[in-house]
Amino acid sequence: MIFVNRGESASRSATITAISQDSIQLVLPNRQIKWSAGQHVFLILPTVSNIPFEAHPFTIANIPERDQRGNKSSETDLVFYIRAMDGFTRKLYEYAQAHNGGTVPALVDGPYGVPPPIHTFTTVILIAGGSGVSFTVPLLLDIVSAARRQKTPVKRVVFVWSVKNYEDLGWASEVLTMVNQTLTPTLSLDLRIHVTRASGLVPSLESEKQATDPMSPMSPSSEKGLDSPIKGSRTDVMISTIEDGSTQGGHSMSKVVKTGHGSLKTRIGRPDLSAIIQEEIQASSGPVSVNACGPSRMTTAVRHALTGGAAGPSAAMHGGVEVSMYIENFGAVRSH
Repeated sequence: MIFVNRGESASRSATITAISQDSIQLVLPNRQIKWSAGQHVFLILPTVSNIPFEAHPFTIANIPERDQRGNKSSETDLVFYIRAMDGFTRKLYEYAQAHNGGTVPALVDGPYGVPPPIHTFTTVILIAGGSGVSFTVPLLLDIVSAARRQKTPVKRVVFVWSVKNYEDLGWASEVLTMVNQTLTPTLSLDLRIHVTRASGLVPSLESEKQATDPMSPMSPSSEKGLDSPIKGSRTDVMISTIEDGSTQGGHSMSKVVKTGHGSLKTRIGRPDLSAIIQEEIQASSGPVSVNACGPSRMTTAVRHALTGGAAGPSAAMHGGVEVSMYIENFGAVRSH
């Protein structure tokens, strides 16, 4: 078997950090590799795997860095956020706990995948369940970056993310607060973060600051702008209740996640995907792209929402806007 190590650099190692009770941050520095938002690579970590050259696919969570002229840099860090499940990812998490902030030999094959052509639409709807956010976040970053360079027709982005618990918000909540504060006037962003198993007791999600500098998928800094990962600390996330006049069972229906870069409103309960999709299609003045990544129950709901109403055959026959769907289940991709 022949394996090609893509993105050759002076270093063939990656920095590994445990960033929560079940999540890992993996950073491959200064790789000479080209990719598009939403693509994945196969990673080989020989010292972690029991099988030589065992490869596992992971979505790249950041976008390529650009210089001040908007040109892609020749070398870019690759950033991955990996949730520990069973098998290899569990072993990887245990390795991260034992060598937190340390390095591990890493080989890369890729990139692979054909991400959705989001820069041909007026409205883009991004839907994620749990760790599927590692697919939708780079798509959002790519749209925001292109909008800053006036290189996209996208005018509105609706970002829907559903998690079970507040503890699952992690790194992505930090990224989303930074994105929300760096938008251009030409782009509208509607963040809809849902916590499905929230209780009346609001937890604190404080994390210890690390002496090392783990990496986040994007940076608001003036030195590198939106297209660069930042080297920062693990996020301190605080959650507090807000009053919005909406209650259920005596509890507020909304809470605010406070990060080091601002605050992020969350909603309690599952999102009504059909209502969200239909409303956005009806309101859009141009073609709409619906993109989803998550468990099968969620992606099935997205497909069902696009079989009728403003997205159905009748609407298309009567001059409705064009609607495109891209769904990435864990392990399979379907689009039409």
